[in-house]
Order: sequence, then structure tokens, then C-alpha cells
Amino acid sequence: MHLSRIDSRRATESLIRDGWDDERIAAHQGVHVGGVKAVRERMKAEGTACPVTPKELGWRRAAGQISDQEMMERLRSWPYTFSRLVVDAIDYGDWDDVIWLRNHSYISREEFGELKSITDAMPRRADVF
Repeated sequence: MHLSRIDSRRATESLIRDGWDDERIAAHQGVHVGGVKAVRERMKAEGTACPVTPKELGWRRAAGQISDQEMMERLRSWPYTFSRLVVDAIDYGDWDDVIWLRNHSYISREEFGELKSITDAMPRRADVF
């Protein structure tokens, strides 16, 4: 599942923050140095190589790592972004993760309905759909 990859990236981030060099991290984590360098570069550009997402919260609930209540509390207070058209492409927002969770049965219709009622009230830019 994707959670092991997420956890591995976060462990790599932690070692980078602790001052480890790329070769040492790669040896410790059993990964390629290029992967460590990619994590380091993304951290420099974005602050983290692996931000928490609504999709991750659904996966963690399904894996029994967080409770229904914890997942829903976090999703209720999420600062959602919504898909928008950029030139000839779609820039997906994290609300799309919630739709994905519903479409793949990670959240129930009731949970989705509750979250949708929260996001329906959120202001959206004109180019957002």
C-alpha cells in the first residue's frame, strides 16, 4: 500500500532534518541516493516532500492506524482546495482526494455528505469547478 512509501519518505525527511548526509540516509533506509536527493530538493522547494493529504487520512483509517473520529475531525477542518482549469490542464485540489476516497469506498456516503455540506459553503474562485 502507499502508506509504507509515505512513511519511508517521512523517515527520510526526519533524517535530513537531523543533519544526516544523503549516502548515510540511503544506506540506513535501503533506498537509492537519488531518491534521498529528490526528497531533499522537494523539502527545499516546498518545506516537505510528503504533506499529509485527505487520501492518506482515508488510507490510515482503513489500515486501522487512526480512528473514524480522528479522520473525520481532520477532514472537517481541512482547508480544501478545488480543481481549476489552468490553460489546457486541470490543477487538482485536495477536495478531489475526498471524491476519490468516496469512489473507492474509503469513506461512506454519509461521511462524504457531511464533508460536502461543509465544502459547499466554502467560497470558490470563478475558475474553480
